[in-house]
Amino acid sequence: MNILNKLRAEFRAARHEPESITRLREFSPLSWFFERLLFWAEFGSFSILFIPTRSLIHSALHDLNDPREKESYIIEHMLHRARHVDLYIILWIVFEVVLALALNVENALWLLVVVRVLMALRIVDIAQANINLNVFDRLRFAETSHVTVSVTRNLILAVITYVELVVVFAVTYATMPANVHGVMHLYDCLYFSMSTQLTVGYGDLHPIGVARYIATVQGMIGFFFSLLIMSRFVSLLPAVRTVFGDDLQHDKKPGHPV
Repeated sequence: MNILNKLRAEFRAARHEPESITRLREFSPLSWFFERLLFWAEFGSFSILFIPTRSLIHSALHDLNDPREKESYIIEHMLHRARHVDLYIILWIVFEVVLALALNVENALWLLVVVRVLMALRIVDIAQANINLNVFDRLRFAETSHVTVSVTRNLILAVITYVELVVVFAVTYATMPANVHGVMHLYDCLYFSMSTQLTVGYGDLHPIGVARYIATVQGMIGFFFSLLIMSRFVSLLPAVRTVFGDDLQHDKKPGHPV
């Protein structure tokens, strides 16, 4: 399937609004608005050119009747998609490192503008991908089957993208070193980005001008990702059995002796 045909198929699949999303619009227009906003944000990602969306994969399930055939189809295509997503993330990280090195030897205005635009797109890309996967996808595909390759893989990717966000914002700050007070070298931008995202802020470097707003956005995104990673980590913890049996209190019937 060439890129043009893939885009046509993606938009055909996107025009179908699942029944669960229709119900969401009836009962919570605000939630529906944010769901649609994040849904269409995926079409602003470069990944739409090469990687099939979950909506496209699930749209083909309506033409299959055998449950085993549906299960086989979605597993095969989700595994195929997962490999491409991993490669996509690796290529972005390599590209960001190359841009950082380019900024170290060249600071032409056109390069600064291009880098800022690309980094802004990547920030939106990372945010929409993680919110869609962890919040809205299970609602969108309630009528079929919300399948993910691995919960462990999701946790690992969340950690990787968290670190990548540090690099993305560091490259962004590197395009405006005069707006981060105390920066002497470009690698200081990486230190500032990391301390900002971890919300430690030692005070040796601090943003001024437009960098203040960028740092605020980074802090908010970093806080959200910290919650996401913690929730994923907790979901992987094994069930705990206690000697006193207080872990089973929710299973006790009313009137059961304590």
